Amino acid sequence: MDRDGAWDEAVELAERTRAAVWASPMSGRCSFPEDHALFAGFLPPVRRLLAAKLANYDVVVVLGAPIFTYHVQSDGPFVPASVQLFQMIDDPEAAAWAPVGSSLLSTLRLGLTRLLELVEPSARPAPAPLVRPPLPEQVEPIPPAFVLHTIVQVMPANAVMVEEAPSHRNDLHDYLPICHSNGFYTGASGGLGYSLPAAIGIALADPTRRIIGLLGDGSSMYSVQGLWTAVQHRLPITFVILNNQEYAALKSFSRMFNTTEFPGVDLPGIDICAIARGYGCETRRIDRASDLALALTRSFSSSGPVVIDVIVDRAEIVLY
Repeated sequence: MDRDGAWDEAVELAERTRAAVWASPMSGRCSFPEDHALFAGFLPPVRRLLAAKLANYDVVVVLGAPIFTYHVQSDGPFVPASVQLFQMIDDPEAAAWAPVGSSLLSTLRLGLTRLLELVEPSARPAPAPLVRPPLPEQVEPIPPAFVLHTIVQVMPANAVMVEEAPSHRNDLHDYLPICHSNGFYTGASGGLGYSLPAAIGIALADPTRRIIGLLGDGSSMYSVQGLWTAVQHRLPITFVILNNQEYAALKSFSRMFNTTEFPGVDLPGIDICAIARGYGCETRRIDRASDLALALTRSFSSSGPVVIDVIVDRAEIVLY
C-alpha cells in the first residue's frame, strides 16, 4: 500500500469493516499506522506460528504481500483449514506462487478504491486493542528497547526510519511504532547490507526529512563505505548503531536448530566511531543511558550525517 500510495484507502477499509490489521512478515515498508486502534501487530515469519496467529479468523485478506514470506523453516498449514484467504497484489509472480487462497491481480490503490465502493460499514464490535509491553528502564548496560523508546520520544515528526537490526526487530515493533506513510524502509528478505546504502539513497531522494538509519553493529559492516557518500553530500542521516558486539540473531537461530558453539558470530574490538571518522563522519559513542536523548537530539539538528554508536546489553535474544 505504501508504495502505491494506498495508505488512506487501507485505513478506510479497515475502519469500515472493523477488521484487525496485521503487518505481513518481513515487510519492507509500513502500510498501516501502527498506533491505530485496529493495528493487531506483526505476523511472525514462521509458518507454524503465523497459522496460529490467524486461527481465530474466518476470512483473511492479504493486501500487497506474498502468501507468505518466511524466515525460518517449519512445517504445518499455511493458514488454518477453516480460514478463507483472498489476496490482492500487483505482482503476477507472487499471485501465481500463492500456495493457498484466491488472488486478484491489481494495483493496490485502484483495487482498494473499487473495493470501498462495494463494502458496507460493519456494525460488529471492534477487535481488542493491541497491548503494548511496559516501558523500558533507563539502566546500564543499555537495553536495546530503551534506545528505541528514546528515539521515538525525540525524533522529528516526519523522520524516516531505515532499519537493519534483526536482533532487535521485536523491540522495534514494541517500542517504535511507525505512524505515517513513507516512514519506514528495510530489506524484505532478512538479508544484511541493504539499509545503510538505502538510507543514503532515500536521503538523496528527499533531503528535507531526517533519515534515521537503525543498524546492528554486524549489519553496519556490510556496506560501511557508504558513509563516505553520506559525508560528501552532507546528507541529513543519523545512523544509530545498536552495538552488542555480536551477531545475536545468528546466535538465536543456532539455538533454534540445536547448534552449539556457532563460529564467527562474536564481533569484539570493532571501533565503529573510528571507522566512521575515517570517512569524515561526525560520531558519538554512548554507553550511559542518560546521555542518549541529548546525543540523538543534537544529531537530528545536524546538517550532515552523524554516527551514534550505542553500546547495548548483550542479553540472550529470542526472535520467534
